[in-house]
Amino acid sequence: MLTKMERKILKCCNKKCNPTDIISTCDIQKNLKDLSINEIATCCNHLNENGYFDLYSISLANDVKLHLNYKGMHYQELNINRIKSFIFQSVIVPIFVSLVTSVILQIFLK
Repeated sequence: MLTKMERKILKCCNKKCNPTDIISTCDIQKNLKDLSINEIATCCNHLNENGYFDLYSISLANDVKLHLNYKGMHYQELNINRIKSFIFQSVIVPIFVSLVTSVILQIFLK
């Protein structure tokens, strides 16, 4: 799961910056003025650990350079698909199995 700040950074990288270019801390901070360089660096480090970037480097001054991969460019769609899958597996399938079981038991108990 992504935190609110991580989602903000990915959204900024996709919408405000060109996601096919190498993006720097300056590009992100230009559009997200409420985040400090340290917060951006920490969030980007976590996003990198979770596989959202192809290229990732960070300097001693916490200047980040990154390039989004497929997962980073389409994070919203992938998250929606994960939620749909969860709902299908955890809600719809058990309800269907319960209904089928009830119908079969009613038929055989009559």
